[in-house]
Amino acid sequence: MMRSLWLLVILLSGAAVAQADDAWPLLPEAARQWQTQPQTPQQRLLWGSFTYHYLNQDYAAALNVLPPLRAQLSAEQQGHADLLETSLLLGMGLNEAAERLYMSWQQQGLSAPAQSWFYLARSWFAAGFYPQASEAVTQALMSRPALAEPYRQEALFMEVSSQLEAGLQTSAQRTLALMQGNDLWAGLARHNLLLSYILNEAPLAEVRQLLTSSLPLLPASAEGQALKDKMLLLGGIHALESGRYPAAETWLRAVSLKSAYSAPALLQFGWARLEQQQYQQALQPWRILQQRFQPWHPAVIESVLGVPYTLEQMQANTQALKGYEWVDQHLQGMLDELQHWQQPARLQQWLQGQLTAAPELTPLDHHLSGLLATPGFRHQLQQWREVQTLQQDIRQHQQRLRWWQDALQYRRAAFVRANGAKRLQQAEQQLQQAEQQMERLQQRLDAEEQQLFAYASGHEAAQVQTLERVVAHIRGLQRINTLTRDLRPYQQRWRRSRGVLLWNLYEQQPQRRYQVRQHWWQLQQQATRLQEQLQNSRLALQWSKNRGQGLDPRIATLQQHYAGAQQRLQQLQQQQQARLTTQLQGHLQQLEAQLQDYQAQARLAIARLYDNALQKHITATAERPLTSPEAQP
Repeated sequence: MMRSLWLLVILLSGAAVAQADDAWPLLPEAARQWQTQPQTPQQRLLWGSFTYHYLNQDYAAALNVLPPLRAQLSAEQQGHADLLETSLLLGMGLNEAAERLYMSWQQQGLSAPAQSWFYLARSWFAAGFYPQASEAVTQALMSRPALAEPYRQEALFMEVSSQLEAGLQTSAQRTLALMQGNDLWAGLARHNLLLSYILNEAPLAEVRQLLTSSLPLLPASAEGQALKDKMLLLGGIHALESGRYPAAETWLRAVSLKSAYSAPALLQFGWARLEQQQYQQALQPWRILQQRFQPWHPAVIESVLGVPYTLEQMQANTQALKGYEWVDQHLQGMLDELQHWQQPARLQQWLQGQLTAAPELTPLDHHLSGLLATPGFRHQLQQWREVQTLQQDIRQHQQRLRWWQDALQYRRAAFVRANGAKRLQQAEQQLQQAEQQMERLQQRLDAEEQQLFAYASGHEAAQVQTLERVVAHIRGLQRINTLTRDLRPYQQRWRRSRGVLLWNLYEQQPQRRYQVRQHWWQLQQQATRLQEQLQNSRLALQWSKNRGQGLDPRIATLQQHYAGAQQRLQQLQQQQQARLTTQLQGHLQQLEAQLQDYQAQARLAIARLYDNALQKHITATAERPLTSPEAQP
């Protein structure tokens, strides 16, 4: 049988547990659980800063805020801070530092709520520290208040997976019995138990019993269906490798055609039928596989080679020979395409395309699908992108420094052109003149208070002058007065006019005095503000002479610092790019080796069929003279 074990290796390689995809070391609920009620501005500032950095997953900045925040916590809340610091270290990838901190405060008998222990267990579990995760889960299940049911299910899942990682199958089964059966976490725990059975080569009866009891309990959701298909595929492969072909066929047939596991299931389903000598039935799932999936899919490539092999088993040698020849040509075309994509320039172009937010799908992505599915390569690719992002940020900072330098030079030139000292001196002179005018105006107001007709308008002042001139005329008439001339009516009219005028003046004098004083007070306020503005301008001018001093060397120092960082990042980027290119080339070379192996098998089959046909022809030719009567003399 030409079936290889590469699919089993891919499915079962790596960790023997399925992990929850959660990048957060703690969820916001855990942070809010130990949040104090801030009373002072300092407490509110520290808590707001920590929450901002934490929710933005800037764990380094959040870790820097944690020490001053500890000082604001009570003694019973220090345990929460220790758990949180350990989780932040795990979120930053500082696993050794987190483990040292964990061991230090674990010896002190830390007391914390169950929810905090649960989030710490999740962080340990995501980092791959399964013994520490198991200890944290135990503390979470024993602490009070008790965990909510969804969190309890996830905690038990982590406990089961950690026990399976340690090889404690019996303990894992006892823990699994505590979980609710129809929950997704229980399904993931049973999936990990199935993996443990297969890796430890458990009897097929135990695998069948586990599948029979687990599959009906999976939730009716997309995640539950995917988990069901994967468990069926694993059980089918295990049965196939154990030689139980009917059981393998039963499980593989149940895998959904719309699942991510349908391609390997169809491939192995064909091999299961082939092992039972159901040759026609074996070709059917492979035809479906080749129609539904791309030619570069590993399962499709193997099925293409399995078709002529099946024909050969059916003694259809002519069709098998043509099939092997077509497979040879098909594989040669794929090898030529791989050689085309293995050029460093094309790999560099593909890497540059990965810097965009939404990279376009290229033909090379089909060849690299297996490599892109590995967490290690994705992590290195993400690090390479982060280095590119850091380089771009540094270039932006350098551009901002250049803008600051240009702005400083422009402001200095504008300051020289403005001639601020001379303009300020002119403004001070104008203010002094205005103050002198205000002093004269004050003297005039003081003199106005001493006058009889104070605060008279222009018309009223003209009337007063007219009355004064009339007095002179009346006095002249008195000197030349005769017996027949009576001046008393004129004097009486003058007195009445004077009285009316004085009445009007004295009636309006308080209002006019108030308005004049109000305007005078406003004028004094304006003068005071002008003096303050001049003082500020004088101080600003004095400071402007000294502004920018030391900024040029600071900008130059920062530019050198950024240039050095840019150079180091460039070297790191080149190293990472070379490492990624090497991995890409290695993966493509591995694919090329696999295709060459398939091609070699096809060519050997072609040679074997030709050799068998030749041997049959030679045997028939050698036996013909002995059996044919016409050939005898």
